[in-house]
Amino acid sequence: MLSIYILTYNEELDIAACIASALLSDDVVVVDSFSGDRTIEIASQYPVRIVQHQFESHGRQRTWMLQEVVPRHEWVYILEADERMTPELFAECVQAAQSDRHCGYYVAERVLFMNRWIRRSTQFPRYQLRLLRHGQVWFS
Repeated sequence: MLSIYILTYNEELDIAACIASALLSDDVVVVDSFSGDRTIEIASQYPVRIVQHQFESHGRQRTWMLQEVVPRHEWVYILEADERMTPELFAECVQAAQSDRHCGYYVAERVLFMNRWIRRSTQFPRYQLRLLRHGQVWFS
């Protein structure tokens, strides 16, 4: 199993679908940057932990989250609020987390428009470090 952290700031349009997709995990944490919209209100309707921290930069927000919000599981997946965790991705992450070979994995995002993958007009594959072993990775 793995924990899923969701980074948010004014994501009332996306947060419900994002959390719903992340509930494949039994440990979902919403890390909010003091949203001024209904993000927290919506997130509070789900079985998730919610913490808030003032945003300084993406790297500092992620490092703060990893240092201050202890996950239930050794492995963590970082999800942005406008992204979705698919069952296939979750299964692949669980399988990768069973190996001791690496402390992190890069994931290529797929940009979808009207439920269709936009293959040639984006930067695919653009890899980002998303799955990591807690306590062994930090961001700057």
